[in-house]
Amino acid sequence: MFNDADRLYQRALEKIDKQDFDGAREDLNEAIKLTPNDVGMRWTRMTFNHSHDLHQLALEDLDVLIDWYTNIDADMYEVIVNRYAESDPETDDTLESDQDFLFSKRAFSHEQLGYVDEMMADLNWLIDNGFGSSIRYMWRGGWKFKLGKLNGAIDDFTMAHQLSSDLATPLLRRAQAHYYREQYESALHDLDKIIASGAEGIDRWAALLWRGRVKYSQGNEAEALADFHTYSQISGHETFPDPQTYIEKYFIDTQKS
Repeated sequence: MFNDADRLYQRALEKIDKQDFDGAREDLNEAIKLTPNDVGMRWTRMTFNHSHDLHQLALEDLDVLIDWYTNIDADMYEVIVNRYAESDPETDDTLESDQDFLFSKRAFSHEQLGYVDEMMADLNWLIDNGFGSSIRYMWRGGWKFKLGKLNGAIDDFTMAHQLSSDLATPLLRRAQAHYYREQYESALHDLDKIIASGAEGIDRWAALLWRGRVKYSQGNEAEALADFHTYSQISGHETFPDPQTYIEKYFIDTQKS
């Protein structure tokens, strides 16, 4: 038998189907006020707010859900799953997959709101608890790179490469981190590997540009210019007579040649 919270919740779902999003949000809020411990309602509102880029609102439910899902045992999880099995009989969710989903969602919301420390804590939890993937190592490594933590970035890009050795991006990002640590030979090793792999399109273009930059920093201007000219030839972009012009055009931080 439905209670008032159930009626509000069902009405919210109907409003979502009709794209009455403001009305749906109001009904979800009222339903959760009546039953604040209802996991399904919290999950629905979190997903709704997250999908509409209302990340501060999504965090309210993500924090509650994550607290629940990291402090329950397998038996209690089964109770929760069975509670909603009728509405989603095909679900193959597990406690681990739900934790993976929730921490990933919260990491994204933290990032969108500029909460970098909180985002990094979520990514650390995911990776430390066995939910690491090439994408997540790249995500965390990219932020370590931005924060100037180059050794940590190199470690994460290395793990991403090990998990997805067919992708050029982890090697390119690792080469960039090596470059800023002035580890030019290590940077060249990664860039040579990308180019030798037969990578095409933007991956090859970026590798050529960065290899030219590394060689120029080593004082090999002729080799640098050769890479830059190859880039211009295969990309169809303008050719310049000297490597410094390429660096000024394609690299923002021109103070480091």
